[in-house]
Amino acid sequence: MTARPADPAGRPSGSAAPPRAPATPLTGQAERHVKRESLDHVGLVVGDLDAAERAVRAAGFVPHGRADYEPGRRFHFDGDDGGECERVSYPA
Repeated sequence: MTARPADPAGRPSGSAAPPRAPATPLTGQAERHVKRESLDHVGLVVGDLDAAERAVRAAGFVPHGRADYEPGRRFHFDGDDGGECERVSYPA
């Protein structure tokens, strides 16, 4: 018998095992960080974070998770499909 290679989650290739739910229900900010399938979020680097946030709001999305950190600034929002999106900006 030949072993099948594992996928990025460590399951045998072709496995249909569903993602595991946390042992205890999560609420609030922690709930946002439960991975859906194998992708946590999609992030894009932008030149002007304030303009990006205005565009996201104008499109009807609600930013959350704003943070200033070394070396940049960021915010997140939930897309139409429930997937989390990040916009991040670094100083030039």
